[in-house]
Amino acid sequence: MIAANVFAQGVIDVHSHIITPEFVSALENEGRLMDEGFPLPKYNVENHLKWVDEVGVEMSVLTLAAPQPSSAEVVRQTNEAAARIKKEHPGRFLFCATLPLPDVSKAIEEAKYALDVLKADGIKLATNVDGQYLGAPELDTLFSVLNERKAVVILHPHRPEPVNKQVMQQTPLAMQEYLSETTRAVYPYVAPQVLTQSLARMKDYLSKEPDLAPFKEMIIYKNAKWLFGQTTEKPSAAIAAANMIVRIAEIEVYPQYLTEYLEIANEVDRLSIEREPCVICLYPMQSAEDSTKIRILEIYASEEAYQQHLKTDHFQKYKQGTLHMVKDLKLPTMKPLDPETMKQIFKKQR
Repeated sequence: MIAANVFAQGVIDVHSHIITPEFVSALENEGRLMDEGFPLPKYNVENHLKWVDEVGVEMSVLTLAAPQPSSAEVVRQTNEAAARIKKEHPGRFLFCATLPLPDVSKAIEEAKYALDVLKADGIKLATNVDGQYLGAPELDTLFSVLNERKAVVILHPHRPEPVNKQVMQQTPLAMQEYLSETTRAVYPYVAPQVLTQSLARMKDYLSKEPDLAPFKEMIIYKNAKWLFGQTTEKPSAAIAAANMIVRIAEIEVYPQYLTEYLEIANEVDRLSIEREPCVICLYPMQSAEDSTKIRILEIYASEEAYQQHLKTDHFQKYKQGTLHMVKDLKLPTMKPLDPETMKQIFKKQR
């Protein structure tokens, strides 16, 4: 029943850390166990799985905790350990590999190995490593490699460099400087029961807030699934379907202008589809009983897309060129009864 509950809930945790014995030993040898202002917790896969099963987390994305180890060998060992965990527990873990920065050449070598050989699901980068921030020009070659592979990057805050060590004496680094190191607010290591309560509060909040409720599933798991290649369905599809503008233009044309009107109408339909990505459908139809009665199924991605369409040169040419040809025009806006089915319609290919 627990496993069934996990997959029914469908939560994906994109901020989970792997803390290997090799990593801890390396930090201890370097005298850096307290670099981030708090001790690293003990980690094992069994406890991780126990907690996620209890709260209904389907999948966790593992990344190496801060601080960054100095040894490229430790980085490699950690990435291989994460890959083993993913392989041993299919469907429960993904991982984003760590790179041995600030050495850019070694980082590129590890990125290629992690993505091409270990099949990492992404790359974890720190906001800075020993003062080398992500905007440093020497990182351009690394980013080119990641861009070529369309790699997902998880950005994690690390201790700012240089830093006055007195800053950390009153409160943990994660409570103050981390908030300045990244635009995303994160929790430091917290007890499982606190995580459980936080997840419950988030679900409740997302359910009750009318502006956020339509995005609940996207926030909890759909965005992550799409981002890490677990599904080909873009998470915005359901929301997009709900925002679509659907019209069935009902047009009656004077008989003497019918041929000319059809030529102009076909042209604007073709140009709109070719040139406007947010014009999803313009499908003209002619009544079999009365050829002067035209129906056009119009679907726009949003109200904004529809308003932009009205301003295009090809639509204005159509509008001004056919005013005298149209005997009657109605533009009723339709509301899809089942946006989910509409989403499936546009996914189908012949």
